[in-house]
Amino acid sequence: VDFGYIPDCGSMCQMLENTTGKMPVFIGKPKPDMVYKAMEKYGFDKDLTAVIGDRIYTDIPAGVNADVCTICVLSGEATLKDIDESDIKPDYVFNSVKEVLEAIK
Repeated sequence: VDFGYIPDCGSMCQMLENTTGKMPVFIGKPKPDMVYKAMEKYGFDKDLTAVIGDRIYTDIPAGVNADVCTICVLSGEATLKDIDESDIKPDYVFNSVKEVLEAIK
């Protein structure tokens, strides 16, 4: 956010574990569960599915873990340097979602 970082899912889950003594089940990125649910809901198979995201450590691994196409957009958090330094590589890199839409036309 523009004023810094705010607690994310991991922080909330740690709070719940500390309070209840039970670890919540994680379904968020980079796990593929949300990708599978979206594919199931909309009736698409892996060949017709792509994960588009701007985080090389959550969005792109979620797509890789679901064995679908991955597209990293550079209009958010990720930079080309981040991609170069990462062990996980997206299938495609675009400057923006607008460029993705232009490419599939």
